Amino acid sequence: MAAADPHPVWLSHGQLSVLGTGVALPGPPVASDALIGQITQRFAVPGQRRAQAIAQRLAIETRHLCRD
Repeated sequence: MAAADPHPVWLSHGQLSVLGTGVALPGPPVASDALIGQITQRFAVPGQRRAQAIAQRLAIETRHLCRD
């Protein structure tokens, strides 16, 4: 015997519309070159050329950073 579905399907024949959309980004964008330079300098991590090559291959120019 099948168990009852704990999430029954809800169906409405009413009309829906989107009232608006938006974007919330945590601060200004950080360029790949700037981020790679900061990481290389602050943490003495080798591989700056490799990181730049990966960023170019992935077409990542900027990103937004956020701290929890």
